[in-house]
Amino acid sequence: MKVQLGGGLRTIGQIEEVLSLGVSRAILGTRAVQEPSFGVQALERFGGERIAFALDALDGVLMVSGWKLPSGMRVGALAQNLVQAGARTVIYTDIRR
Repeated sequence: MKVQLGGGLRTIGQIEEVLSLGVSRAILGTRAVQEPSFGVQALERFGGERIAFALDALDGVLMVSGWKLPSGMRVGALAQNLVQAGARTVIYTDIRR
């Protein structure tokens, strides 16, 4: 069985820990939105097969911290940046629905 884990992963060490426990893919959200270089760093270290991104948006603007705060960043801009950096999985949620 393959297990993916997300929620609260804020450091490279936390990602490394969950992957070492047998999780097949770590899902990054808030920190990757607030600090896109963190997402790129995770991709460089673990690869696009082991890292996915959860991008939650309201009217095209990425939301963070459990959909509570607007980031000011457009979903398309970040998704394109992550794909160019090697992301293979992006989970998009339109939170208006």
